[in-house]
Amino acid sequence: MNGIILKPGREKSVRRHHPWIYSGAIEKVEGDPQPGETVTVFGSTHELLAVAAYSPRSSIVARIWSWEYKEEINKNFFMNKLRKAINQRRRNSILQKSTNAYRLFYAESDQLPGLVIDQYDQWLVVQLLTAGVEYWKNDLVEAIKEVTEIENVFERSDLDVRRLEGLSERTGVLSGEEPPELIEIVE
Repeated sequence: MNGIILKPGREKSVRRHHPWIYSGAIEKVEGDPQPGETVTVFGSTHELLAVAAYSPRSSIVARIWSWEYKEEINKNFFMNKLRKAINQRRRNSILQKSTNAYRLFYAESDQLPGLVIDQYDQWLVVQLLTAGVEYWKNDLVEAIKEVTEIENVFERSDLDVRRLEGLSERTGVLSGEEPPELIEIVE
């Protein structure tokens, strides 16, 4: 099993539900986790604390997916997180009546570190900014399309922060059609 063991006294932030684990907090890496893979997070006395995405090239070595350490990270996990956040935004009747462009999903605020989704009419623009969301990219795109019922997904992962994760910058169509040069936005 791939996992990380924290140094004594470094469990506090995880127990307080802070989603990041810095390199200086890690005592030992167990197994051979690859960038983006899910690891189990253990306290210094080997108590189970969480599951996280592993990012060995970043100073933030792990980003928590869930504090339910038995939770399986898969497409259904992502669909549940996406559905919860997107439904909250779509229930806002003022927002729905006043615009067709807004942020659907906002990374750690919506409990998927590194994933940002903006909607522009019938196009979604995603940013995959961490090794964890890059690792799960295909499942995430499918989950996003199912939850939003929008087929057009365009990637704009062209920010410097990806280099800190050991990732190259990317831009392009992930699903559906290329967005037109101009999209009419209602505000």
